[in-house]
Amino acid sequence: MISLVTLGAVAVLTLILASLLVWLVQSETGSRWLLEQGLGISPVDIQASGISGTLAEGLGVEHLSIVLPTVEIRANAVVASWNPVRLLAGEVDIKRASIAELDIDVLPRDSDDDSSYEDVKEDRLFWLQIPVGINIESGQLGKLRIEEAEVENLSLAGSYGKGRLQIDSLSGDTAGVSLQANGQLLGPDPGQIQLAANWEMPEQNLSGSGTFSGNINKLRFTQLIQIPETVHFDGTLYDLFIAPSLAGVAEWESLRAPGETVISSEAGKFSINSDFRSVRVAGNHIVLLEGWPQAPMELAALADLQAVTIDNYALEALGGMVTGSGQIDYADELQGQLAIKASQIDTGLLAADVPGQLDVDATLVIESPDNLAIDVNKARAVVHDRTFDADGRVELADGTLAAIIANINAGRNRLTADIKLGAELAGSIQTDAPELSVLWPGLKGMLDASVTLAGSLEQPQANVRVSGKTIAFDTHSLEKLTLTSTLQKGERLNGNMTAQGLVSNGYTIGDLDFGVTGTLAAHQSDLSLVGGVLELNLGSNGAWDGKQLTQRFSDGMIKPEGFGRWQLDQTPRLQLSAAGGLVSAHCWQQNTSSICIKDSEWSEQSLTSAILIDDFALATLEPWFAEGNSIDGSVDASLTLERDSAGMQAEFHWQQSRTVLGFDDGIDRFETIVDRVQIDLDSNASQTNLVATLSGEQGLEMKSTAIVDGPLVADSALQATARGRIPSIELLRPLFQRVVHPGEIKGELTLDLNASGTLGDPVFDGGAYLVDGSLGLVDAGITLSSINIKAESDGSDKLRVTGDLRSGDGSATIVGEVHATEDFGLEADVRVQGQNLASLRLPDLSVDTSPDLKLRIAEDVFDISGTLAIPLATAQIRDLPRSAVPRSADVVVHEPERAVEQPTGTIVTGNVEVLLGDEVRFSGFGLNSRLEGGLRLTQARRDYLRVRGTVRVRDGFLTGYGRELRVDRGELTFVGPLDDPLINIQVSRESIYEGRIYIIGLRLTGSAQNVTTEPFSRPTMPERDVLSFLLLDMPASSDSDASGAALALGLQQMVPGDSGGILGLDEISFETNDANQAAMVAGRRINENLFVRYVFGTRGEPGSFRIRYTLGRGFSLEASTGSRQSLDLIFLRER
Repeated sequence: MISLVTLGAVAVLTLILASLLVWLVQSETGSRWLLEQGLGISPVDIQASGISGTLAEGLGVEHLSIVLPTVEIRANAVVASWNPVRLLAGEVDIKRASIAELDIDVLPRDSDDDSSYEDVKEDRLFWLQIPVGINIESGQLGKLRIEEAEVENLSLAGSYGKGRLQIDSLSGDTAGVSLQANGQLLGPDPGQIQLAANWEMPEQNLSGSGTFSGNINKLRFTQLIQIPETVHFDGTLYDLFIAPSLAGVAEWESLRAPGETVISSEAGKFSINSDFRSVRVAGNHIVLLEGWPQAPMELAALADLQAVTIDNYALEALGGMVTGSGQIDYADELQGQLAIKASQIDTGLLAADVPGQLDVDATLVIESPDNLAIDVNKARAVVHDRTFDADGRVELADGTLAAIIANINAGRNRLTADIKLGAELAGSIQTDAPELSVLWPGLKGMLDASVTLAGSLEQPQANVRVSGKTIAFDTHSLEKLTLTSTLQKGERLNGNMTAQGLVSNGYTIGDLDFGVTGTLAAHQSDLSLVGGVLELNLGSNGAWDGKQLTQRFSDGMIKPEGFGRWQLDQTPRLQLSAAGGLVSAHCWQQNTSSICIKDSEWSEQSLTSAILIDDFALATLEPWFAEGNSIDGSVDASLTLERDSAGMQAEFHWQQSRTVLGFDDGIDRFETIVDRVQIDLDSNASQTNLVATLSGEQGLEMKSTAIVDGPLVADSALQATARGRIPSIELLRPLFQRVVHPGEIKGELTLDLNASGTLGDPVFDGGAYLVDGSLGLVDAGITLSSINIKAESDGSDKLRVTGDLRSGDGSATIVGEVHATEDFGLEADVRVQGQNLASLRLPDLSVDTSPDLKLRIAEDVFDISGTLAIPLATAQIRDLPRSAVPRSADVVVHEPERAVEQPTGTIVTGNVEVLLGDEVRFSGFGLNSRLEGGLRLTQARRDYLRVRGTVRVRDGFLTGYGRELRVDRGELTFVGPLDDPLINIQVSRESIYEGRIYIIGLRLTGSAQNVTTEPFSRPTMPERDVLSFLLLDMPASSDSDASGAALALGLQQMVPGDSGGILGLDEISFETNDANQAAMVAGRRINENLFVRYVFGTRGEPGSFRIRYTLGRGFSLEASTGSRQSLDLIFLRER
């Protein structure tokens, strides 16, 4: 049994220990002593100063320093509130703890010490092995600095000790980044780490999240970064406690850069390596700029806290390559250089009308954050096979252009510029371009110009001189250009521009003269245009205050050529500035007609304007109409425009009363009267409504309505109707008159059409219908009757055309489709099939056709293909037209080698087969025959009409000199041009002489423009005998009869002496006489100047002599004897 003394001693000791513990916990001195003793037994070096407070109520440390082998930790203003009771259980429960500032610096290693950290400490996580567990319920850290990185407003909850670091929650802000994390670290070395973290940059709309797993030697991580598109960043952190480093790969499918310009990056993959003092990036991606082709890019760069070094970059862009390297420093002030070398850039991808190639060697120079420059060492562009060389420098200061130095050469053309645009203006621009044709296709002439600058931006001074001669571009030109302008000190302004001989698209514009005098604050200007299609005069006074130009027009006159004069009725004010402008109300007056513009204002965000047309005489528009067309009537109209934040609003009204449309062909005059035309349109950003009505004589009525939901763009929904009736298409005679010479016109046309879909892709339902129509074609001598045509749609985007008609005893059908295309407007495919259509009914020509043709109509194309059968045709040529005077037989036309000019801009193409039927007959020029065969007519774009095929003469007889010659063989073979077929014709007749039958005739071969005539006979006889048989039915060897016949026919004069009789003839030919018969012609050249012909009479008519004497230089005299006597002076020109 324990003695009372022992129990008392234990009680006293317990009381003393309890009292001591209470004193240590509740007194500041005891708490300080206990803390110092605890720090003294820590496995690491810990120093504390400025200790205050008690362990029971809360302890404060002004400065705390912890030195580890690799890092030093310093804490300021440490305050902690904890539960001392838990200390008895080996736990420290900190309810609240705060540190104003915590700094962590990595200690430098001794360069002579080759030992690794493992040689010094076996366990790098020894600091986790404290025997006491520290639980932090709420910790606040005002500022955490780790080397150069800083984190603010750090909140922490977790536990530490007994070999584990547990982070229940961690949040903080650094450099605009909000960070949250949780996880744990377990010892011993190398430990196990599991950590989840997410972060956000609200101002940049960036965020990310991911996990970390592994140990302090190798810590794997994965991050999903939202920018807002997703970037996958996976990698590994190595040697966190010795020499930390990072190696990872960032990948993305598509990234869009912020800002208004749509630029994005696709298929990106970059490797990232860092020692946390610098980072190296290398990889590739595809750069996409809206409206531009893809541009693959490779990049390798190194960045640290001092600078970014771009080892190289390569961008495949615009058909070429852009490469370079450089360095940008930002440690003290932003500056650096970046080389830019562009090669084989396709300028046609920059602008389609500028095809060529560009090479540039330049350097981007960053002198300071506000000052940049681009040094162009050399640039060469080859555009339209024209070479441009340039070099120079461009400087920017504070984001604005500060200086330009440039030298551009193209052939003999030179441009030099050396100007400064800072606080003071200085420099000049000189242009010497004697060969403008070198600069651009279609550009011609010469130009010389100079600009000299002085003063300042606030008070500029300038001297401008421009002169040019015979300048032309495409269809626009001028003969002479002169511009002189000076802006002197005190803002004195004096300028004049003259442009003489202005021509545009074949129209003479005239001479333009513009002058201005005074000062910027008060000047006068005059503009005149005379001598062309428009006469114009404008006079005004104005002022420029540095931001706004104000002009007050004192007088104005506009007179289009052939039109009346429009006079300015008020003195309107015009104001222009960068923000917008306004023009005050004014009117243009012509007799009782007026065009008035109300007060109008406009800016980038708004527009207000109104135009009123009162009693406008439509007759003043007649000079624009084709010859023979006329119009009379008047128009009242108004247009109101407004634009605000809700969009554009427009209101349009058109009222046209009693309009008379006329056409006069010189013989008859036709008129169509339209009583009323009214158009009302109301449009805004949400809907457009249109109502149009037309009424006229003979019951003409038309009405159309349309509603477009949304703005007037292609995708807006459309609902439209068109209803109307034209009782007789006679009202459309002026339209027919433009195409054909119409006779009788009749038929009723009705319109019943609906449209839906969108404005850019309308869908039609219904159509137009022509019933019981007829159209006389005066020039063809026929009337198309019983015309019934439908053009209708069943709700698709195509208009189906069907119809039929009659002509004579034949008929035809029409089937086709018409549809609209976005690129080419209307396109049509139509097929016409018919049988025995009366196609020509003229006194000398009657033709029936059976067509099977396909018509294809599109932009710039009218294509015809198929077959055209001619079952019946009769041609009876009784008389030659007065203009068709036969060419004198001795005129020899020398044709050059055929060189067919290929027409440009031809829109008609085709491939048509023409088939002649059994009843195609020809009668004329002494020939009666039937024709058969076929031809194929083809025509390609920018080519001439080509014909292939053969036309044969069947059952033909040629009548001449009272005799009939049978056509044994007659062929016209076409192998190209229509006017030069190959000829193969043989005509013959029987002749009986001395009881024997002879076959005599002629063969015609060659081409139509080079015919060879060859006599023949069976049995064979000499050529002179064949000719004699053709003329006299006897051989030339017969002296008595032939000589007597020759004397009787007056041929003895053509056969001098006994040298050869009829064989001395130089010409035997046929020509058509006034009776439409083939008359034989015999001729002989007496000498080089005298030629005698004898034309044999036919059917009892007497013959006649023609004697021609050549005077020289193309002139000759020809005397004719016989039933008609004449003496002619003839001029012949060889071609």
